[in-house]
Amino acid sequence: MTAKTIKPPLQTIKHVYVISGQSGRVRDAHLDKLRKFLLDGCDWSMCLRQFDAERANIAQVLDELRTLPFLGPRRVVEIHHGDSFVRENRQALEQYLTSPSDTAVLVLLLDKPLPGNLRVTKVIHKIGSCSSLEPARPQDIPPMLTSLAKDTYGKDLQPAAAHALQELTGTSINALAEELEKLCLYIGDRSAITVEDVQALVGENRELSAFEITDALIKQDTSRAMALMERLFQQDRSAQYTIIGLLAWYVRRLRKARVMLDNKLPPHQICQQLNQADLAVKTGASNVPSAVQRFILAFTSMPQRPSSRPH
Repeated sequence: MTAKTIKPPLQTIKHVYVISGQSGRVRDAHLDKLRKFLLDGCDWSMCLRQFDAERANIAQVLDELRTLPFLGPRRVVEIHHGDSFVRENRQALEQYLTSPSDTAVLVLLLDKPLPGNLRVTKVIHKIGSCSSLEPARPQDIPPMLTSLAKDTYGKDLQPAAAHALQELTGTSINALAEELEKLCLYIGDRSAITVEDVQALVGENRELSAFEITDALIKQDTSRAMALMERLFQQDRSAQYTIIGLLAWYVRRLRKARVMLDNKLPPHQICQQLNQADLAVKTGASNVPSAVQRFILAFTSMPQRPSSRPH
């Protein structure tokens, strides 16, 4: 699942914050930023209290919220996986939020957004702030990665590098965030992450095989392309999530390098077929190995056009 973070305003401290959506590195980064804002000048060990919803007791949570802070101006009480907690203690939460403590902040981490027609939701919107991790369009992912690199690691992820990272990794935000963390460690003290860094680190395990597959496609060697694909899937199970992006990556590079692909399928048709394969996988109409196999068969069975170049 991909995600788009709607960030809460951090100009003033609210009595309650709700973060809903998928768990993972992106939500962790979002929560960490909120903690740093809320607990600025506080001793985290004394001012941060965390509960898991399954073991959270409403009386204990309210007790924590009403306890005066020690070694800091406020206390922060977090409820993780709080959907059931809110559902079972809705009235008690409504009563507390009508007159919340001035020295405490409640943070609710939910898997799904609160229904808008609930009174507790309306109260939260009135005195608090809500953030949502929602599905994002593919074109929104590169700028989101750039912001994540800057805000979390202080690194400049160049636009071309962000697009390359998406091409090689896919659209899973958690997977992308994990690769981004590796890239930030990889470049060390350098401030900028380049396309070359992405190719060197993210693509190193699969790049050679992907190049060999595209080379076999260009030569219209169906059996070799199929064998390489099988070998790639056997060596790396995660390759089925990246191979279509890798093939598209190489085709686009070939298209830039050779405007005229003599004796081959026109480049825009190659990209079109890859996009169709990618769409079939994402919509569940096909699995990755089958989609790639059909692409290889379609590509290598195309009749060659006579070369216009002299021999």
